[in-house]
Amino acid sequence: GSEDHTVYFLLDASRSMAFGDGKKFELARELTAALAYLALANHDRVWTGLFADQIVASFPARRGRALIPALFQFLDGQLPAGEETRLENVVGQFTSRQVQRGLVVILSDMFDAGRFDIAMDSLRLQGYEPLLIHVLDKQEAQPALAGKVRLHTVEGGQQRAVTITSEDQSNYFAEFQNECRRVRGYFHRYGLGVVPVFSGDSLTQCLERIVLGSVQRRHTRAGVR
Repeated sequence: GSEDHTVYFLLDASRSMAFGDGKKFELARELTAALAYLALANHDRVWTGLFADQIVASFPARRGRALIPALFQFLDGQLPAGEETRLENVVGQFTSRQVQRGLVVILSDMFDAGRFDIAMDSLRLQGYEPLLIHVLDKQEAQPALAGKVRLHTVEGGQQRAVTITSEDQSNYFAEFQNECRRVRGYFHRYGLGVVPVFSGDSLTQCLERIVLGSVQRRHTRAGVR
């Protein structure tokens, strides 16, 4: 149709996205490219930004298939070099720059040093539709750690020598699961999309999961199960 749509992509480039030899960021970047390609092929306008504690790089909102090589080149040149994640700051910057409302696809591990819910509230209440692609590494969910280890906080950079017991592992796993439920629960509560993906998954598997989730959301909104 002749309707003017803009799809926004916010790609997490904070330090924690480099976990697992950078595979998390690599997957998030590939998914951004693939989904931006689909949006451009659908004649939507596309804007892409990378963030950590603020927006660190952006590709202006444009439309047309001819844009695809330049957008891919822009994404290829990016690495997770930012510090910690602060979506409140990022969303404040984002909404002050953008005029047109639209879908905001956030690709992030959501290891946020601030209040992600306040950031998402801000997007929702200003008429944007947030969609989270929750990018994680299986080693983060169940790290193979025991005995004496040196822990390194990926967002802050601090190091500490500790001894990890099986009870510590269980507690960590429970805490990690709780945090995932808290993040995803927010999106479910407001009928927003949230799709978990893992850095070991193939691009095709992830895209299928995202498309399936989108179809299910549309059916739910239409009252069809």
